[in-house]
Amino acid sequence: MKGPITIALLVALVSLAGCASNEELFAKYDAYCQGVACIATEVEVVYEQPTLAWEPAVYFGYDLDALDDNESSRLDRNIEVLNTDASLKISLQAFTDSIASFAYNVDLAERRRLAVLDYLIDEGISEDRIVSSSGSELLPVLPTDSVEDRIINRRVEMMLLDNTGRPLSIGIAFPDEAEDFVPPYPSEKID
Repeated sequence: MKGPITIALLVALVSLAGCASNEELFAKYDAYCQGVACIATEVEVVYEQPTLAWEPAVYFGYDLDALDDNESSRLDRNIEVLNTDASLKISLQAFTDSIASFAYNVDLAERRRLAVLDYLIDEGISEDRIVSSSGSELLPVLPTDSVEDRIINRRVEMMLLDNTGRPLSIGIAFPDEAEDFVPPYPSEKID
């Protein structure tokens, strides 16, 4: 059975050598459809993504659970996106770096989650549109205990969800002055 199929495939591939370009193929199709009742369908836009960019996370200084002005601005951009469509939802996951005890970091991640949750609610996002959890130090973005990695690991991740809870991707906001961004640095060590 393999023989005839292989030969047919080989004949088909050889016959395709030197095929017409896409433009030539569409021209033939268009000419054919002039005299025949061809049905053309338009693509329907089911969900038009907002032109606003989505911030993937907000970051916290060492042992801090309060949002500074830069991080509040990140949240404000996400609130703009959420306000474009009341069916959109947001998922929050809070994390810490690996400094301090596990129990302390669980509590700190929870306080960070609540800081972001409270900010969203205070800005008019209904609590039923927010799904959130704390992850503590369990899922670092970067694996080492270097200062730079710990800065990135101290975060609340924000994922945009559709009305059924599935993730949406609309891009990451990179401000024009991205090279001027100075992340918060640890100021003291917890014993």
